[in-house]
Amino acid sequence: MAIPNTFTNGTVADADEVNANFTYVNTKIKQIYTGNGFDSLISSNGTDEQDHELTAEGSTTANYVKVRITGTASIGLSTYSYIELKAQIKETGGDYADIISYKKILSGNMTDTYGHVAITSTYETIATLTAGQKTNGYQIKVFSKSTAGSGIAASFVNSQTVIGEVN
Repeated sequence: MAIPNTFTNGTVADADEVNANFTYVNTKIKQIYTGNGFDSLISSNGTDEQDHELTAEGSTTANYVKVRITGTASIGLSTYSYIELKAQIKETGGDYADIISYKKILSGNMTDTYGHVAITSTYETIATLTAGQKTNGYQIKVFSKSTAGSGIAASFVNSQTVIGEVN
């Protein structure tokens, strides 16, 4: 989809024409989640996977939905330690499908004298809304998975997850 209005140098644009272009590229924030519903923690040798369903959104004229997860990932340094995030979407009343499958945001495949690392990371993905999701609404589900080796800990703590709609 193209930007609605183009302008020629030397002409005067109407405010409505200019604002239509800003509306086109603007992301409308639909919800901000700061809870701990999908925080994951494993203290030694295993995997902890957690998920959280965000509030369903009603019908929309947007073409895309943006999911932005910001949180703190912490792992003991081991080749077996890592943190992964993913997001799913469904039409209201339907079944979930991956927007993007698990992606590693932090891996412990290194060594240092402190034995662990913690970072604040932002993970963002965009999905095209289907005709049914636009008409009937949609719901997002977010996941974190912490995996750790023997004697090693791994965790993910959500700081802020933002759902936005993009035209």
